Amino acid sequence: MTTNSLLRARIKKLVPVVAGLSLMTLGLASCGESGTVVALESQSSGGQTPAAAVSKPQATATAAGTSAATSTTTASPTQAAGSASPTATATATASAAATTQTGATAQPTTPPATPTPTPPPAPQPTTVLVDMKDSVFLPATVSISAGQTVTVVEKNDGAELHNWHVTGVKDDSGKVITTPLIATGAQAQVTFTVSQPGTYKIVCDVHVKEMTGSLVVGG
Repeated sequence: MTTNSLLRARIKKLVPVVAGLSLMTLGLASCGESGTVVALESQSSGGQTPAAAVSKPQATATAAGTSAATSTTTASPTQAAGSASPTATATATASAAATTQTGATAQPTTPPATPTPTPPPAPQPTTVLVDMKDSVFLPATVSISAGQTVTVVEKNDGAELHNWHVTGVKDDSGKVITTPLIATGAQAQVTFTVSQPGTYKIVCDVHVKEMTGSLVVGG
């Protein structure tokens, strides 16, 4: 075999090998990011299969593969959507609920104290002079306030015996309101307190029908 024939035979054998190496390089570049092992097969015109080239992208990463691996950092779906974390959301919800509850709780209102009514001052004691003539009291009507202490001083200017007697009511202590019978020119008195308002009849016990008067107790 001549030298030219030997060279052509060697070149013919190298062509499939070179082609296989080229395809292997391209496969590593495209699959370097995924880390997949690529096996490339290339048949020669004579039907022979060269050995497959196996490489790990981590060791032979190309510039493109490095760029892709570096930029493959993604935010979590929650952060990308701009949502707060579950803990922060729960804390904010609890704070809002506490604020709402605090604001909605009405403070107890103390009603103003009811002033105690001041009782009216007790009426001052008084004295009434009554002149008794035959068959008449002068004055015939005596007016006082309820609860007022009254002293009636009577004088007999008549020719007969007379007295001053209130009927229909008693003193607050339960005693009868009356003076004793007195003769001409004599005097007598009686002190009493009546708290029950009303109009009560006054009589002379000797002249019951014709010698009368009234005690008016105001409210």
